[in-house]
Order: sequence, then C-alpha cells, then structure tokens
Amino acid sequence: MSNRDGVFNECGIPDHMRDGIELWIDQGIEPGSFLMAVICNDLKGAFASADSINESRIKNFVQFFYWHAPSECWGSTEKATAWANECREVQA
Repeated sequence: MSNRDGVFNECGIPDHMRDGIELWIDQGIEPGSFLMAVICNDLKGAFASADSINESRIKNFVQFFYWHAPSECWGSTEKATAWANECREVQA
C-alpha cells in the first residue's frame, strides 16, 4: 500500500497506473507513453496512447499532477527531462 493511495483514490487514478506515477515522482523512472504524454503536457499524445480506461480520465491525471506532484516533475518535455536527469544524479 502506497502513502499516496488516498490521493490516488481522491483523484480517480486507476490502480494499474499508480506504480508508474510513483516511480516517476520518486525515482525519475520513465513510465509508458500515455503517462509520459500527460507528464509532458502533450494532450494529443495522451489521447493517442490512452487505453479505454485512461482516455476518460485524462483530466484526473492532470489534476493529480497539478495538486499533488512536484511542479518540477511535469508540465513540459524539458521539465520531464530535467527531472529524470536530476533523479539519476541523486541516485548515483
């Protein structure tokens, strides 16, 4: 059980997406194409790569990241790249 489970439930984040979000926020490990599109603020990419569950919840993901994730870890491709690089440096 994650310490974010309550927030995930509140935001309507599906169970099968939670590990990818946590690995991204905590370790900078890149998730699948749908989550990376959300993280990079790529609406077209998010819709193109969403499964049938996530397609109707894109707003939920954006709300989660906006309210509950570090602002440095999402919002553009540049921010995502910097986040991943910073996490790698911390882990090294």
